Amino acid sequence: MLQGVGNRILKLMQNIPEFESIKEHIKIEMTPEGLRIQLIEAAATTDDLSYFFDLGSSRLSQKGTVILTVIARELGKLDNKVVVEGHTDNRKYIYKQRYSNWELSADRANSSRKLMEEKGLYEGQVFEIRGYAANRPMIKENPLDARNRRIAILVLINDPSLKKPPENEPIARGLPPIDVIQKAESLGQGEI
Repeated sequence: MLQGVGNRILKLMQNIPEFESIKEHIKIEMTPEGLRIQLIEAAATTDDLSYFFDLGSSRLSQKGTVILTVIARELGKLDNKVVVEGHTDNRKYIYKQRYSNWELSADRANSSRKLMEEKGLYEGQVFEIRGYAANRPMIKENPLDARNRRIAILVLINDPSLKKPPENEPIARGLPPIDVIQKAESLGQGEI
């Protein structure tokens, strides 16, 4: 079923005018965890271009927004949970004390999550956001290769423990009700 979803997403992307110029940057495959959709920032034949995000930033480009919208609309039709991963190459930031590849990878994954939730994923469908920095390169023999910069969207194989909650069931479990928090704060017990 997930392989069929991947094929349908590819077919829908072919209707995007820019698809021909970016199709080599999109990789869809089945893995033991589920369907993995990767948006790869550069190609083997390009230097240091950036297609889905502004270079060194978590701001999505127009192409990135269009592609993630297509993906979100299809994935939102499924009960499957989704994991969004951010990966970078091993280039260091000049101001690495303030911002590093750790922040960039996590920020790109989170930026992708936000857009996909706006465009089609249901509330609570995203199970995890993962920022790997340069720790899981796609091109292992060259950690500086721009193809290591990518976002991966993993559609997990259905697991009963990860099911979509019923409409009337709160998503955040284990938290005290808001009136308990307000009462504790009014009694001077601080934040819970």
